[in-house]
Amino acid sequence: MRIYHFLVMLVPKFKKRETERKGGKKMESLEEKLLKTHLDELKGAGGEE
Repeated sequence: MRIYHFLVMLVPKFKKRETERKGGKKMESLEEKLLKTHLDELKGAGGEE
């Protein structure tokens, strides 16, 4: 549940900032990369929850 909460809090802020800077076209790949990166880090830090 902590992973989900972390991603729910992080992704909207990231989306807004990236959309303002680069436009919505690149957002999908950036969001996917962000989710994979943080998911891998969290799994390594505390296992799956």
